[in-house]
Formats: sequence, structure tokens, C-alpha cells
Amino acid sequence: MPAASAHDNTAGTILLDQAAERCGMRLEEALVDQVFKDEVLIHGTLLNVGVEVVHGRPDDQRAR
Repeated sequence: MPAASAHDNTAGTILLDQAAERCGMRLEEALVDQVFKDEVLIHGTLLNVGVEVVHGRPDDQRAR
């Protein structure tokens, strides 16, 4: 796990590496928060992992 002070993109690429490794490099898709920028999307491409940016939650999943 990256340090709390790590930049979002650095943390995102590290976590993507860890997730792919734990899945035996069979990870096909990852959903990420909108704070991640192109660096994480590009890194996913290098790992052959589709990275989709999720913009908020559907209305039925919002905190009440």
C-alpha cells in the first residue's frame, strides 16, 4: 500500500500493479475514481487492463 502522502496517480499505478499481480496478471478491467488522470489509464493499457473512470455513484447507491 502506498504512503498516504503519495500523489493520486502514483498510488493508482502502484495499486493497479498490485491488483494485476494478485490476479495472476489476468485482471481485465479496473474501475477508478475520477481523481485519477491519464497516467493511470495509460499504465492500465501497458498491463492490458481496461481502466474505466467512474463519475459518482448511481442515485440508488448514494449515502442517505
